[in-house]
Amino acid sequence: MATVQQSLDGARTMSTTCLVEWVGYKEVKVEARAVIHRGEEAEAVQARVLKRLHQTISPLPSSLPSTGWPFGQPLRVSHVYDIMLAEPGVSFVDSVRLVVDEVPEHDTTALAADAFQPNTWYATTQAKLFRSMDNGEGWELINRFPDDEETAHIRVNNFKPGQLAVVTNPTSGAGSRLYVSDDCGETWRGSDNTAFVANTPFAINDLAWTSRQGESVLIMATNNGLFELLLQPGASPVQIEVDSSKPTLGFNAVAAAVGVRGTAYVAAAARSISGVSVYLSTKGGPSNTYDPIGLKDENVSVLEVQEDGPRTFLWAGLALKTGSDAGKGAIRWELQAGSASAPTSMIKGWDGGSCHGLAFSGSFAFAATHDKGVLWLDLNKGEQASWRAPLRESGLKIREDDVRAFQPVTALAAAAQPVSALTAEPRQNVVMAGGASGIYRSTDIGTSYQLCSNKIFLDRVTVSPTRLFVSGDHEVAVVSEDEAK
Repeated sequence: MATVQQSLDGARTMSTTCLVEWVGYKEVKVEARAVIHRGEEAEAVQARVLKRLHQTISPLPSSLPSTGWPFGQPLRVSHVYDIMLAEPGVSFVDSVRLVVDEVPEHDTTALAADAFQPNTWYATTQAKLFRSMDNGEGWELINRFPDDEETAHIRVNNFKPGQLAVVTNPTSGAGSRLYVSDDCGETWRGSDNTAFVANTPFAINDLAWTSRQGESVLIMATNNGLFELLLQPGASPVQIEVDSSKPTLGFNAVAAAVGVRGTAYVAAAARSISGVSVYLSTKGGPSNTYDPIGLKDENVSVLEVQEDGPRTFLWAGLALKTGSDAGKGAIRWELQAGSASAPTSMIKGWDGGSCHGLAFSGSFAFAATHDKGVLWLDLNKGEQASWRAPLRESGLKIREDDVRAFQPVTALAAAAQPVSALTAEPRQNVVMAGGASGIYRSTDIGTSYQLCSNKIFLDRVTVSPTRLFVSGDHEVAVVSEDEAK
């Protein structure tokens, strides 16, 4: 790597920087059955077929007419047929499956869409961070945090391309750890991939990115108050005074945005269900700049910002205090001229119970719920807008003990994404919903969903443009033509 770096440095033009890193690999295993001609020796044919698979599904040239698998090219089932049928002893091939080891197949804790990288999404499960660069067609593990930690939150910085933050919580004990990457999760700040930028003795319940004088700032909602962290060497979280009459007030959620006129908004939702629930700063979030904007005695579980053209809205999702009723849906404020409008209740049609997440794509709002999957709202209908629930046949996972309700959706993200990373059009509204059974994707405004975090593929396995395929332990069953009959 040092030799490559030196060679490129000698050839690059002035004022440019060249960064060289090791390539990443994606392991894929072929499972198939090969039927051989009469008189062929099964073990010998199997060995030759496996050798062909290993030499072809490889980043390196081999003795076969293969120059190595190229960057970004999917592995298709048709490729496997071609590779195996090239062995003269094979009569035909069937039962082909492609299997990958590492996917976010269960217990999805957080999802995020990248605002700058087309078709790019992030997902966490347990101590793993995954990334998809093709709208969920394929996922790749890009970081494994310590095994005694569980990932809790992902936030992509919408002010600086490539920057994202991940919060983890210890599996035993209290506190949280904060990790930051400046290159879409390829590398992480610190001496190695397990180095964190902050280690707090209290739980981080949510975080948001903002920018001050061109510098990235993280705002953290914690059980012990609201904190900010400047991303500078040696910086530590500093508590923000929100309400001087409640110095120990904890916070559930935080959100930040910059309005069309340059106003820097930061909103925080208090943990207490008595008194003011939501505070707003119109000066970027420092101490003593927050004012209450309503929602007294409500249990706010999530805050998100919707940007609809030149207009900016703050949304608050509400969780049930007790019981199991239909819930109260969400509340919305319009942020304009350095202030917030009166709150508007978005409860019409809501029957999902607690709100676990909010996401927006174009003029559509989506809500992750405890009981009814992902509700959606067409905001073009104005006062007639009503939350719509997916049908039981939508594809979202149904609870095993209740056929009338979906499994809780604990993670949600949405974005208007180009269909191809190489073109700006056409665009589609993509929604990702995560929970105990993995990640489900919708491309038709939340009408239908397909599981997109399965490790078994019957058509093709994709790989990102920055990674290469490598063979796993292929499993090829070999039988004679007579046995096949």
